[in-house]
Amino acid sequence: MTHPTPRVLVIGDTTTPDGLTIVTALAHEVADRMQLPAVVAMGRDYDVTQFEAVVYDELSHLGSVDSAVLWVEATEADMCVMNVRDLEDFDLVAECGWCGADDEDPSPVLVEGTWFPVDLCAGCLKGAHADAQSRASVPA
Repeated sequence: MTHPTPRVLVIGDTTTPDGLTIVTALAHEVADRMQLPAVVAMGRDYDVTQFEAVVYDELSHLGSVDSAVLWVEATEADMCVMNVRDLEDFDLVAECGWCGADDEDPSPVLVEGTWFPVDLCAGCLKGAHADAQSRASVPA
């Protein structure tokens, strides 16, 4: 059974600051290209079957015990396990999902360790944020 909101687990060696930077950048790319929330695996306390897919960094996924274990678990569970190179098969979103305007860089947003895809142009994103804030400030 998968999580109600499809997510992708991104694995690689996160035991060093440089490794964490690389895997975090890969998760950004996953969210951008696959248009799914991407979670950076920190340690091995994850049930890989709760994710739609596992994307691994071919250069570092066997570089730490944690990422190697997660990769084996995902492979043995017969999940969608993708090499980061496979992301090239996914097109980048180039238009706003709200107004349809061309948007060269609808970049994902990092929220509490998960990259969320954002397919809104800067103007619509600003408007959505202002709308959310005004709703939050209305007394019940």
